[in-house]
Amino acid sequence: MSTLRLAVPIVLSNLLYTFQSIVSLLLVSPLGKEVIAGVGFASTLLWFIYAVVEVVYTGVNVLVAQSVGRKERAGRFLLLGFTLSVLISLPMVLWADEFFRFFLASFSTPREVVEVSLGYLKPIILLLPLVFVTNVMNAGFTGLGKTQVVFLATLFVTALNVVLSLLLIYGFLGFPVLGVKGAGWAVAISESLAAVFYLPYLLREEGINPLKDPMFRFGELLNLLKLGFPSGVEEILMTLSYNFFVGLVATCGTSALAAYHVGLRVESFSVAVGFAFSFVATTVVGQNFGAGNRKGVEEALKSTLLLASWIMSLLGIFMGLFSKEFVQIFTKDGEVVHWAVRYLWIVAFSQPFMAVHFVLSGALKGLGKTHLPLLVNTLSFWAVRVIPSLALLNIYRTPYVPWGAMFLENTLRALLFLVLWKRISQFR
Repeated sequence: MSTLRLAVPIVLSNLLYTFQSIVSLLLVSPLGKEVIAGVGFASTLLWFIYAVVEVVYTGVNVLVAQSVGRKERAGRFLLLGFTLSVLISLPMVLWADEFFRFFLASFSTPREVVEVSLGYLKPIILLLPLVFVTNVMNAGFTGLGKTQVVFLATLFVTALNVVLSLLLIYGFLGFPVLGVKGAGWAVAISESLAAVFYLPYLLREEGINPLKDPMFRFGELLNLLKLGFPSGVEEILMTLSYNFFVGLVATCGTSALAAYHVGLRVESFSVAVGFAFSFVATTVVGQNFGAGNRKGVEEALKSTLLLASWIMSLLGIFMGLFSKEFVQIFTKDGEVVHWAVRYLWIVAFSQPFMAVHFVLSGALKGLGKTHLPLLVNTLSFWAVRVIPSLALLNIYRTPYVPWGAMFLENTLRALLFLVLWKRISQFR
């Protein structure tokens, strides 16, 4: 039951973020499939932005969870996280635009898609320091086990984002008509103001209040970086890899690319659940590991894995059976609907395997073995998904090639994590 109480707010939080992303796409989708493709591409590039701060998020999350297990204060880890987040975000504020323009151009992305993507991203990049600070607070409360606070903050962000999107995209109530840029501003402002929402909760929590625990040792900074660096590298490499994969799909045509991004929006509900259970696994395993409770580690992992597998499998069935209806919410373009439905059926069969690798990746991080998910996720993605797709697309120019490789890679990655966990649990 404790796993369920911890999981439900995180699952709901991730689903709210998914809802927020879908609303943004729905509000701009009447502007055409080039806009759908552009906002979709921008969303995948946002993964890279947030991947950079994963170094801080994972370090704070794991150290707070392990401190809770040892019944120690952990406010100093949030203070370290705030400082590192600002330092990391400043270079991105200055140079992210040039990087993203180069990346999009390298895949011969149509000019109109590039401009849509950059128009959406610029406001978010501008307010990135506050967005990253919010992310650290999220990590602290998740590690503490107070996931209900994370849910309330996410509810605030989602509601504000929807309201601002309506006002800024179409210029309701006298606001300027900003189109795609308005959607970007809505994300940037709502994510930044979440830090203000978190603040009173943070000051009331003795365990993670930075003002109550401001002093840290240099070794703790190094430990945070040691724990977080592999996860940061993993997220950066995987984000670049996913964007490279999107580029491979883009070679199959604008309809296939738009279909892929529509499919991702529908799939994102299940992915949100997977990420939520990954965070839950990190927290419950980290807390039990910090307390020296080996049996608790195994029991917490088992319950988390079972719950995640059931929920994601059911979502997969639902996603496949109603794929056409879901896709037609976003677009009526016949060719886009055709390919998006086929993508969603492939994804539906992948769900049980995705549940396994989400949960076990999070569990390994909770043990402090953050380098292992980096190795497994990166190597399997490139060896099984990207390289075979790159070769076969020279012969068969169809989205079935990258999507088929995606299904195979999800299956093999889950098996690799199962084997790895069994070996780790024997020698831990």
